[in-house]
Amino acid sequence: MSFDFDQIVENHFKEKRDIFGFDSIVQLIEEAMEQKEALVQAITEAEEGELSREQINLSWDGIADLAILELPWANPSTQDGGAELDRSARAQLEQFLNRIQGTDLPEKLQSLADFYKADSAQLQAAGKLGDTKGSEIANIISYLTFYKTLTKIIAHFNASSAGFSFESFLGVLLGGRQIAASGAKTIADIETEDGTPVSLKLYNEETLEVGGSYNQLVNDLIRGPLYKMQYVVATKTIEGEGEELKGKIHFYRFDFTLENVVSILANVARKNPLLIQLPVAFINNPEQFKNIELPEPPAEEELIETFNSQLRELLAPYQEERQGQPGVLAPLDIEGLVGGINYPKNKEMFTGKQTMGVDKIKLTSGPIKDLLDKLGLIRGDDRFAFITSNRAMTNTRTLVLQAILAADQAVRQQAQAGRTARRQMVDAAAVGQKGTEEEGLGFASTQKSLEFYNAPERTPEEKIRALLVSRGFVYVDQFQLTRPEVKNIGAKESATEGIAVFPEGQEKALIGELNIGYEAVDKMVNDLKDILDVTIFNLFRDLKELTLNIQAFFASGLQDTDEKPYATKAIAAAADIEAGTEKAAEEFAVKEK
Repeated sequence: MSFDFDQIVENHFKEKRDIFGFDSIVQLIEEAMEQKEALVQAITEAEEGELSREQINLSWDGIADLAILELPWANPSTQDGGAELDRSARAQLEQFLNRIQGTDLPEKLQSLADFYKADSAQLQAAGKLGDTKGSEIANIISYLTFYKTLTKIIAHFNASSAGFSFESFLGVLLGGRQIAASGAKTIADIETEDGTPVSLKLYNEETLEVGGSYNQLVNDLIRGPLYKMQYVVATKTIEGEGEELKGKIHFYRFDFTLENVVSILANVARKNPLLIQLPVAFINNPEQFKNIELPEPPAEEELIETFNSQLRELLAPYQEERQGQPGVLAPLDIEGLVGGINYPKNKEMFTGKQTMGVDKIKLTSGPIKDLLDKLGLIRGDDRFAFITSNRAMTNTRTLVLQAILAADQAVRQQAQAGRTARRQMVDAAAVGQKGTEEEGLGFASTQKSLEFYNAPERTPEEKIRALLVSRGFVYVDQFQLTRPEVKNIGAKESATEGIAVFPEGQEKALIGELNIGYEAVDKMVNDLKDILDVTIFNLFRDLKELTLNIQAFFASGLQDTDEKPYATKAIAAAADIEAGTEKAAEEFAVKEK
């Protein structure tokens, strides 16, 4: 059965059209004028200091309201299977973000910051808004839409979903594409228009940390033609929630490259300097390692499948054969258990550095306890009436914990087997070297490895081979840079070795900061009230009103009543949109050159 949304709306409106008499039309006009007069007052008659919540909301609603959805903003060519996606949402966002001035991220951030700080006279004097009334309003609305959308991303989503939407949003701003996370063999999240891979992260200021798989980092760095991975790290310092949210976002940027990766990791703390240590045999004779091909470590997807399949396999016989036998086992939701563990994303259940395949699952951790409780395996009260007895509950809990441990051990054994095979391959390449183990088969010190790697005569091909046999790559380790290290990156490298860690023209990690929140948007609206045209604001507000009432109209069963006048309000908004669009087209067409 075909479903023509537009035809249903049109037919319904035709059927209802006669119910609107003169009084109804007058009422609709009066309501529309009241809205416009309130908006005029909010923009042009604001007193010094803070505006009322009503005035702020009127200004806020008058800015384009874009749906925050990660997938529609992503470039269709990046999706799994190459399936074509509707580009309308991305195209809508591009229409606004393409007007943000600047050729790269620092320039765009500076342009956005200048817009926030300046008033209408300053922006016009600097020529930043164009030379016609239409271009001025178009640019102002674009900048305000950026700030409003960014505020919505931060305010209304949890850490995970905000991160995904933020990646997609910045991808559109930079004219690039978002890289699908599923199956990606790169740590890049987006690729800019010029092909630069970017790992983009959004953190709270106090939790800033850059890290991940050293192997993935190396694999990205040895891939031409750029041989680099750019990191853009945004930190948010926010207070309040919802409409009261306000704060700043700071942006930091630096490059990992084939030239600087060893220097960067050698100059930070913890285990990072160990990652870049090279086999003594390689330093003595790089040609001996020329054809070495390390076996690939098990992929994350493989380890996840191992854990989940082991868990199901260990518990299935009890579920099928002995479930519900008095005093033996309580009923068990195996899929609920697998989904609740959410291996390995539920990081708090791990010991140590929370590295899958290395650190153990802690059975006494909060997430495991909460899951057992949810499954009815800790408390036998009325909520869990299906449990046959305390003995059954205890037996089942023991069985589940044993299965979790066994599945975790299977994963660690699989990961360890991969690391062992890689180590043996490196050891085999060193066979025949004379001297002690320290001189022939072991890894050289960080300093000696650094000197070898940075030697002027070292070729890119030799550096690639060096990274592929470095300690961190062989043992599939993680790298980690803390907040102070990210903020101060580049200082030691530039001072001692002349190693560049920033793109050309950039001198420090911090590249910009933006104010966000209702108050920030309201400040800009008030500063630009001399230019803003009420008609334009009303168009966006009426569009939002039309959308909301059309949705409510269909949800109410296509009924238009005094209690639920959704169709009436939708028609009024549509009429306002038509009139406002015609007015704007006539006014600005005359003034455009």
